[in-house]
Amino acid sequence: MIREAQISDLVFLNEMLHYFNTTVTEEELANHPFKKYLVIDKIGFISFSKMYEKMEIEYIYIGENYRGKGYAKGLIGAVLKYPHKSITLEVKKSNIMAINLYKTMGFKELAIRKNYYQNEDGILMGRDNYEHISN
Repeated sequence: MIREAQISDLVFLNEMLHYFNTTVTEEELANHPFKKYLVIDKIGFISFSKMYEKMEIEYIYIGENYRGKGYAKGLIGAVLKYPHKSITLEVKKSNIMAINLYKTMGFKELAIRKNYYQNEDGILMGRDNYEHISN
């Protein structure tokens, strides 16, 4: 079940965020005005920021034993339900599995970011949410 992260998820989140060389504090998890974390208990998480109508997926991680089973797609789908006009993310150019997943969910390649991941290029991907765009 996908749900918003709670303080009781802090250890799990920081174990997963270790792969990205970052952490989250209790204060940030509880009170950050723009950032949210969604979790699937002991399986994975996604973090994203939302400022007005724009969102950015910052991190997504699924435990190795659970990959390829639709959990990442479910987490991204849950994020897309938040009202927004556009959403972006960066992905390593070599992460073909993730790139293909993002494309199936309507993301398009917008730009190449040279050496975004130390010695590897990143791809900026994005999509518009036409359901929430008003004329």
